[in-house]
Amino acid sequence: MENQFDKTQKIAGINSKLNQFAKLAHSMDKTENFEY
Repeated sequence: MENQFDKTQKIAGINSKLNQFAKLAHSMDKTENFEY
């Protein structure tokens, strides 16, 4: 079973990835080339 800390860590990790992607997209908004 997951405890609350594990759930919080997962959510924090997802938010971190979303923030990184948002920054990447913002920095590349003048181009249409997205490399993964």
